[in-house]
Amino acid sequence: MAVMSKGILGFPVAPLTNDNELDEQALFKNIEYLIDEKLDAIFIACGSGEFHALSTDEYRRMVEVAMSATKGSVPVYTGVGGNIAHAKTCARISEELGASGYLVLPPYLIEGNQEGVKHYVQELLEWTNLNAIVYQRANAVLQKDALEALLDYPHLVGLKDGIGNMDLNIELTQTFGDRLGWLNGMPMAEVTMPAYLPLGFDTYSSAISNYIPHISRMFYNALLEGDDAKVGSFTVMLFYRSTLFVRKSQGMQYR
Repeated sequence: MAVMSKGILGFPVAPLTNDNELDEQALFKNIEYLIDEKLDAIFIACGSGEFHALSTDEYRRMVEVAMSATKGSVPVYTGVGGNIAHAKTCARISEELGASGYLVLPPYLIEGNQEGVKHYVQELLEWTNLNAIVYQRANAVLQKDALEALLDYPHLVGLKDGIGNMDLNIELTQTFGDRLGWLNGMPMAEVTMPAYLPLGFDTYSSAISNYIPHISRMFYNALLEGDDAKVGSFTVMLFYRSTLFVRKSQGMQYR
């Protein structure tokens, strides 16, 4: 049975030149930096990587850069989404270039029913044998029955939560256990990881891990070691600093 990468995951941005062209050199250096900081996998051309705005050529080039920069040292996953034809094209490119798998991004803007979301993921699973991770986000949130119907595909290896519905998370993790890898994809995931870890979410991504990954690594190690005092100090620091940044950016005084 295929398995999902575990640990702290890197989601590089899509750097652009002043002419709005993809800056492949900057992307390469960014990925090298994330690897040097010991992140456990690279997820390229996903949400933070401007998947929705990339041309097919830019998408291919980003995946090529990621494969070149990692040199097989860590798994590379790609973003796959949008209309089903485009998603299949991206999945095929990912397979051709040797990616380890892909993250299924929301397919459209309107709300879809469970049968439609399930069928979308199913078409992708039948299109390639790459490892797939479903992303619970926006209008593409699989409930228990729909997710269970997809588990016959052994290359469905994980679920990333981006909505924070803990009732649903409890139901899914307690029902399916280690059949899937569980990935916390909430904003500022370090703040929520103490609640996610006991459910089985032993993997996460966050903005912090992309910019100051050594802080994420110290936090994650403390969490796994059960050092509640250190985890608490990190959580307070991260929450305080992020709140201060938001208030300052909005022109508010911090009290």
